[in-house]
Amino acid sequence: MVRIRLLLGITLLVSSSLLLSANVSAAAPELRAVYAGHSIPLLQVSTLHCHDGAYPIIRCFATEAEATADANRIIGRAPGIGLGTGGQASIQATFYVTFYQDENYGGASWSTTGAISDLSQIGWNDAITSFKSLNGGHPKWWTDSNYSAASAQWAAGAWVANIGSNWNDQFSSVKNVP
Repeated sequence: MVRIRLLLGITLLVSSSLLLSANVSAAAPELRAVYAGHSIPLLQVSTLHCHDGAYPIIRCFATEAEATADANRIIGRAPGIGLGTGGQASIQATFYVTFYQDENYGGASWSTTGAISDLSQIGWNDAITSFKSLNGGHPKWWTDSNYSAASAQWAAGAWVANIGSNWNDQFSSVKNVP
């Protein structure tokens, strides 16, 4: 009888733990992207100029200027102060890097406030050629998702017009590492 109660207690404990884990996972916000007020596939993010200042919503625009203006509005910056110019600190978030598809800060762009463990979720895996480190940020890049494998890091505040042939189109995850 004691053995049955013990097994039943262990089963209930395991079941409760699994249920609690499922509830915690379910509480994570669902990432989604919008362009011109309409939902778009997450993979389309890498073809536009986007930011995550309204996380978990990724806001995308046709031009970098539009994305920057919207990001500054979203995070409460003073008008006329662009991303990365050292302006007023954000209440909600601070962008630490903008990365670009092409050299010399060309092509599609993404400005981020948080770590991205898997750039493939937003279409940016192995697609980065240049970047601007913003607001004293110190982005560290890894060649595999989940911050693993080889990594590279430039100085805080670095603007890198071409990351070089060894790193071009190689990054799979990024986070701010002071």
